Amino acid sequence: GRHALRQDAYAEYSTTRRFELLSAEHPGYRLAAEYRLGWYLLSHQLDPLVAALPSLPGFGRDHLPRHLEEAVLCWEALHGQPAELGPWRVRTATRERFDAFVRALGCDRDELRIVLRTPGRPPVSALKLLGGPWSDTYYGYRLFGTSGGGR
Repeated sequence: GRHALRQDAYAEYSTTRRFELLSAEHPGYRLAAEYRLGWYLLSHQLDPLVAALPSLPGFGRDHLPRHLEEAVLCWEALHGQPAELGPWRVRTATRERFDAFVRALGCDRDELRIVLRTPGRPPVSALKLLGGPWSDTYYGYRLFGTSGGGR
């Protein structure tokens, strides 16, 4: 279709590169952007995700989807600094929920960096949160490799 990636480029590149090419070739196409950002989330690629957000078109939204905000909070925890988001902001409620998750984990910011650095390999102490109220969050997915539940 009109938004299809050129066939010659498709087989040659990694999945990440394919989504980046599609997004670059069709910058106003919402699904291209969402597939690219979704792939970054699924594959735990927070650096390119956060780098893409300042130029992300709004597509009629006035805020980022919650799962993107949660990924930004993970990036900030890993890097120890606020992310540059351009026109976007992480909503207060999303920050408060993340802070509650960190408190429930029972670790300080340095320990949190270690926990978040290794997706899908939570420390034994974090297993008490598996399936709990944060199972529908990006950070729950990052820690446990599963998602769903609750909200």
